[in-house]
Amino acid sequence: KHAWYQRYKENDMFNLHNHGEFSESSQSLSAVIHYDNIGSTIFLNPNYLHSNNPELTTRTNSIAGQLLVFSSWIPHYVPPHRISGEERTIIAFNLRN
Repeated sequence: KHAWYQRYKENDMFNLHNHGEFSESSQSLSAVIHYDNIGSTIFLNPNYLHSNNPELTTRTNSIAGQLLVFSSWIPHYVPPHRISGEERTIIAFNLRN
């Protein structure tokens, strides 16, 4: 996939993943546009497999209209959506050389 949208309803989540078979030397980027102020994305330091240190994560809270750009190979996940009656909506895309 190169572009897609995602709607998260109550208790929806997205497990740990990255955006393709890229390495640290890859110049590929991924991006997310947030349509609301709901939810967050948690990024893991690539060294997370070698440590139990919670400081190896970075939480980015959704801000409506925000464009979040990151290297495609960075592992990340979306924790469960916990707001009843509200949807979290994003548009995401990958940029490759």
